[in-house]
Amino acid sequence: MADTHSATIIREGTRSRSRSRPLRQLALQLLLLEGGLLAVILILLNKVGEAAEVHSTLRLVVGIATGIFAAGGLIEAFAAVRAPVLPPVPDRPLPRTTAIIPAYLPNEESIVLDTITKHLRNGPPNHQVIVAYNTPEPMAIESKLDALAMSEPRLVVLNVGGSQSKAENINAAVQIASGEVIGIFDCDHHPEPRSYERAWRWLANGADVVQGRCAVRRSENTFLSALVAAEFEQMYTVGHPGRARAFGFGLFGGSNGYWRAAALKAVPFDPSALTEDIDASVRLLRIGGRIVADPGIVSTELSPPSLRALCYQRLRWAQGWFQVARRHVAQVWGDDRMPLRQRLGIAWIFGAGALTAWIAALLLPLTIEAWISPLTASLATRIFFTIGSFAFLFQAGVAYRHALPPTRRLGVFGAYVLATIFFYGYLRVALVRLAHIHEFAGRTEWRVTPRAREARRAA
Repeated sequence: MADTHSATIIREGTRSRSRSRPLRQLALQLLLLEGGLLAVILILLNKVGEAAEVHSTLRLVVGIATGIFAAGGLIEAFAAVRAPVLPPVPDRPLPRTTAIIPAYLPNEESIVLDTITKHLRNGPPNHQVIVAYNTPEPMAIESKLDALAMSEPRLVVLNVGGSQSKAENINAAVQIASGEVIGIFDCDHHPEPRSYERAWRWLANGADVVQGRCAVRRSENTFLSALVAAEFEQMYTVGHPGRARAFGFGLFGGSNGYWRAAALKAVPFDPSALTEDIDASVRLLRIGGRIVADPGIVSTELSPPSLRALCYQRLRWAQGWFQVARRHVAQVWGDDRMPLRQRLGIAWIFGAGALTAWIAALLLPLTIEAWISPLTASLATRIFFTIGSFAFLFQAGVAYRHALPPTRRLGVFGAYVLATIFFYGYLRVALVRLAHIHEFAGRTEWRVTPRAREARRAA
């Protein structure tokens, strides 16, 4: 099990001099890790000389591993071709609902009032909205929030004293939530109308959690926002529903998730987890909970404002998933109370996923070696590598089929596919490898995704 130390919250640009240039630090770490791996593998390949059987075997092993993991992606994609079928309208009407919006106030100051307005406007009648925030120092926005809560009886503003994490904010809000159905949203999320009514059809049919679709709100029409928007369509219209149909379980992704209050109280979020949402999901599955995915429940969010913010966000996600793998995979595999299909799925997603990131480190050096060596890859190796390429393209195609406008454009998805093939895919895998190193080294910094551009626009 991973150490249960708390994550350190870092707001970019506000901490010590050693963290004053975070992107440069991250780039240096990636350069050292990836350059070292590349050099070592190329040296080893050179040492084996002209031993054709060694090169062919190595290529075949990497090809098989790539093909097998890609096959899992193909299974998810085929399972996601058809959108989930909604359960019938329940006889029981929608019960009282609550939205919990955790916020790190210095970071969300420019967007929190607009988010509250959207939740109050789009929520059901008699809907409760709880803004549970923490802040290192008093801020002027707090008086505005308190005044708004005084004039709006549906709004509760909760200053969670001593909190250092999103998990602590949510746990505190759960204690005062009056809803039987509780939606959890990051502070930049704007759910669409009738989201709770649609989620209630699943919850009334036996689900404990419903994960909706998180779509990027293209407030800034940049290449980065388009890239993330297409990636999110693939994540929430292929990955989440495909996994739920193929392996019999979904995962709560941290926002736009609708919980039974009883289920949320049964698995309080762990402040020591970098991805407290995924950790809570696995713990809920282990006690027999049911998580479903419905891309028809849409909430829009902001994309990270810069490449630096995106890299640190994905680094945290990758380390958090690896934490979950270390904490839970072995216990889940030996837990006979869980269905075998779910245990295989968790072992596949968290266990094989972590291994594949390192096997993928061989792809670039093997490609370089193939160009400088007269040896050719076997037919079997070519087939396995082709499966890997086809799996990604098929997933992107299914995502395009289900995508929302304005992301559902050939130009957006074409740019996403090309960027992933030539740069972005390798960057994501490299960040996963670096995240594993951070986890083993005990580094658990939570660098808050900034809203700097949104703040400038509001000003």
